[in-house]
Amino acid sequence: MFPFVNFCHPNVNLFVTAIATLSGPGGSTTTLRTFDASNGQILLEKRMHPPETGALFNPIDMGNDITFSSDSPNFYVLSNSCTVSAIDGETGDFRWRWTSPDQG
Repeated sequence: MFPFVNFCHPNVNLFVTAIATLSGPGGSTTTLRTFDASNGQILLEKRMHPPETGALFNPIDMGNDITFSSDSPNFYVLSNSCTVSAIDGETGDFRWRWTSPDQG
């Protein structure tokens, strides 16, 4: 199941429904992408960490999740089972990042 969210994208003049995905080899979430659900256009593509630093887990979705802010286009990503990132939904920049000292 992919997270859906309605938000106003800076390059679009109306609210769109977006789909967000996390992908990478095995469970090592390396790339975040958001798509316009109406036409498949990529709105954002962000590398969360280099693939070689990815931790592989079984099952592949363990420690990977996305949640959207209810009052802004920003969202929060759990990746690599130990890193939480706040992503600016308009620019794709990291607002902040935190990695668990015990690495999961």
